[in-house]
Amino acid sequence: MAQLMKPKHPLLQKSLIQLESLPNLQVEVKAMPFISKSLLADGQLVLQGSSHPVEYICEIKPEVSTEDIDFIVDYFHQFSKKLDAQQKPLLITQNLSEPIINRLLDLEINFIDVNGNTYLNSPGIYILVRRNPQHIPNDGLTNASIKLMYTLLKRPELLTTSEFDVDLQEATQIPLDSVIQNLHKLCQLDYLRFRNGKFEITDYLKLLERWELGYIENLRPNLFVERYTPVKDQSLVEFSETLKLHAEVYGYLIGGEMGAGFATGHLRSPNVTLHIPENNYSVFLKLKLKPDQQGEITLFNQFGRLNGWDEKLPFLVDPLLIHAELHRSNSDRVKEAAQQLFEQYIVPRMIDAGA
Repeated sequence: MAQLMKPKHPLLQKSLIQLESLPNLQVEVKAMPFISKSLLADGQLVLQGSSHPVEYICEIKPEVSTEDIDFIVDYFHQFSKKLDAQQKPLLITQNLSEPIINRLLDLEINFIDVNGNTYLNSPGIYILVRRNPQHIPNDGLTNASIKLMYTLLKRPELLTTSEFDVDLQEATQIPLDSVIQNLHKLCQLDYLRFRNGKFEITDYLKLLERWELGYIENLRPNLFVERYTPVKDQSLVEFSETLKLHAEVYGYLIGGEMGAGFATGHLRSPNVTLHIPENNYSVFLKLKLKPDQQGEITLFNQFGRLNGWDEKLPFLVDPLLIHAELHRSNSDRVKEAAQQLFEQYIVPRMIDAGA
């Protein structure tokens, strides 16, 4: 079926490509955006399989993570109440992880992501497509392993010290026996090798990719505290300078899109991740923030002793963490900042590590 209009949003464009690739399904774009007396949504689609057409009202959420899935579920519950009886809600998003897909299926929330993971369950249409996403390998690595991998990526020279095990324990704050066990585990998985009496990184990029996957899917959700928004209205410049000014005093580190902006000078965004000393929740009081499930400020607990960028930019988290936080964005500007961060700050470490 010919589309009446071409959507401008890239996520919607990519999702439509996935829908149109499905057999025996006709896709028609009716409205972009969709406006009714009770609702403003991102779009209206009519899908028709072998039976009668079904009208879907689309809502785009660029990223659905374990941190905000509860909010998304509640949002779509309220969203559904505003639709007519013949209309069905449809979540359109970027990359859904396996746990999130399972949660959405359990709650029967219709969705499609840019990888083609699709669930449509309405009278006249039933489609379930599960692609092969970037699975976390079943390799036995734990959050302690992820903390150690981060430390090795940030400070690979710690493997060369005379008391490397003690130094790594101090940096990671995981038990000493866990440090040793995980070093050997990383050797078994070919991320490290043991040669001439010392551990070495075999492939820095391979280690980085596995660390980023483990950090985003496993460790980071465990460090999540809450989302906030400022109580007082401020301009973006004022707000960013306020955060920068008080970082050392209050002990937090700036990451996310705002952190990337400070690091590269090529990204201005109110979205910021603050990494706080573990369980130091007084930060949000000092900064005059209020809880907000849609807030642009996300707080995470720090882990270990090496989260900061050291003397270069002491108010920011390490570029490894910022890059991981930007990794799954669908914004071209954010992707460009992530690439610049990678080339300017991470590649030199890779070269220095000689792996």
